[in-house]
Amino acid sequence: MGCGTGVGALYLAHKGVQVLAIDTNESYLQKLHTLAHEQHMESLIITKHASMDDVSSLDTVDLIWAEGTMYIIGWEKALTVWSQLLMPGGIIVATDCFWLTDKPSSRAAKFWEADPNMMDLEQAKQLIQRCGFDVLDTYVQPDSDWFDPYYIPLQSNIDKNSSSTDPTMIEMLQITQEEIDVRRECGNEYGHVGFVMKKR
Repeated sequence: MGCGTGVGALYLAHKGVQVLAIDTNESYLQKLHTLAHEQHMESLIITKHASMDDVSSLDTVDLIWAEGTMYIIGWEKALTVWSQLLMPGGIIVATDCFWLTDKPSSRAAKFWEADPNMMDLEQAKQLIQRCGFDVLDTYVQPDSDWFDPYYIPLQSNIDKNSSSTDPTMIEMLQITQEEIDVRRECGNEYGHVGFVMKKR
């Protein structure tokens, strides 16, 4: 769900899993087609241009994989809608950002105040259970999962574009720099957490 350019889809395909990769961005799906062909995985990956909350035309599956995408439609809606797709005992594996403390600092709280999906782990577990799932496992992703492949290259791009005079570019650079700075300063207060959830 929300496959992007297909990192998760390709990972699953290399494990021998038949994958239906869904995204609303055609260019991402095309990139995934190219990568699947290059890695000889095209027989295991089917792409579909669709929204994550429009599942009426999809067949039942035994696994839904969602890396950092459930917040787009909200966890409660995603769990409710996706439950219709899962066979009994089916699994959802999902990652998203959660509070790791019940007393975040003012800087972290201010940064995340506009996100209605931000919950602590206990709130998330209660929501998951209310939606008809059992939590089988959780996993807090280490900072290296974010800084090495994402924030370090992002910081490099910010530095390269720091002399821009384009107002839109300047605003985006400031927003992105703030995200990195907050993560560096307050990273122990929140993080990406993976949940493994089983439909009852």
